[in-house]
Amino acid sequence: MTKISYKFSRGMFVGKFDLRMEGHAGFNPGNDIVCAALSGQFFSLANYLDAIGSEPLVEYDPVTGFGHISCRGGIKTGLAFEYCLCSFMMLADAYPDNVCVVET
Repeated sequence: MTKISYKFSRGMFVGKFDLRMEGHAGFNPGNDIVCAALSGQFFSLANYLDAIGSEPLVEYDPVTGFGHISCRGGIKTGLAFEYCLCSFMMLADAYPDNVCVVET
């Protein structure tokens, strides 16, 4: 199962955003559409944050399924994290045995 945890702290103009993925979904090892969807969203978020200059700290280990994105930013950064989180929650609803999302 992939566990996704997140923490968003917002100030007046800037927030701090943290997202972690841990473990493999285990839907179909070797050909896992759930892991592929999670990874696609994770890297889309990382690349977008980089493109808008949010300077994200990104860690990823494909062997263990660990991923971490952390950064500070304004409205665009916050909306990007919320969009990604919404996608993760939809996957968790569709595949509850393979994905779980928790706020930390």
